[in-house]
Amino acid sequence: MIKRKLYLHIGMEKTGSTSIQESLFINRENLLRQGIATLDCCGLKNSRKFSLYALEQGTFDDFFIENSILTEAQRRTFDRTIEDDLQLEISCLPENIHTVIISSEHLHSRLKKITEISRLYTFLTKYFENIEVLCYVREQSLVAVSWYSTIIKSGNIRHKNRVPNFYEYLEIWCKKENHYFNYIRILEKWSSVFGKNRVNVRLFDKSAFYKSNLLDDFYKLAGEPYTENFIRLSPKNESLSNFGLLLGRIVNDIFPRFTPYSGIRYRLINLIEFLYRGSPKLIDKKMYDTVYNHFLDENKKLSIEYFGVNENVFEYKPPEQG
Repeated sequence: MIKRKLYLHIGMEKTGSTSIQESLFINRENLLRQGIATLDCCGLKNSRKFSLYALEQGTFDDFFIENSILTEAQRRTFDRTIEDDLQLEISCLPENIHTVIISSEHLHSRLKKITEISRLYTFLTKYFENIEVLCYVREQSLVAVSWYSTIIKSGNIRHKNRVPNFYEYLEIWCKKENHYFNYIRILEKWSSVFGKNRVNVRLFDKSAFYKSNLLDDFYKLAGEPYTENFIRLSPKNESLSNFGLLLGRIVNDIFPRFTPYSGIRYRLINLIEFLYRGSPKLIDKKMYDTVYNHFLDENKKLSIEYFGVNENVFEYKPPEQG
């Protein structure tokens, strides 16, 4: 069996992963001509099923609930299907394919344990002899604002039987104890399994991107394919405006997810997303300072370990008042 190089893009979430995946999908024929393949077996754009496969037995993601995979036996069947599908797709790749790119931000958010990351590593090293992990990091208060929009759109987090307001959400979830926001802890886990020299971390900031463009930056990391004739895309997965967030909270409270009314919720949220996109103004200077200082020690360690600088790689940029 031919063993190829793999670029494994793990997010982080809220760092342009949807745009990266859309670009990979729409330019897949251009990539194939250059010996670079994306995979369909674990998700047509977002290869989410890799994270599902790696989850510890007994852990049930919302995907499993929505697809009625509710028992250990059903989970084992799901895992065997992933194994068979990947083996088949890899075996059918043309001989000129020397590189594969897999992208899923769920690898960041779902795989919280070293044992889960190790399970993924064992699975992938059957087919790839050289694996490089790619990820972007973004200052936590900016991620919090963007993730809050995603929470409203997905209806995936509730507190006291309702969707929390933004302040409550910050108080409860935007903590260094929460895996989602603690980048140094996440990267230490991935580095312990894949090797620190195989984990490539980039700053999610236009001023830091190659050619000031996320997609140009990503492709430079992922083997530097020729991209001059690639189809260019507009931004994806945009946030809701303040009014859109308010309407979304109301819809989620009336029609919660995972109930017989989920279909109504889905259609209404889609309408709100179409009508009320925007850049929400949710965080003031006091909130920003609280979040920035809360993660200061962790981010300084991140800066030293993965960027080789002593100062915080996330520049202090409080929101303008007024």
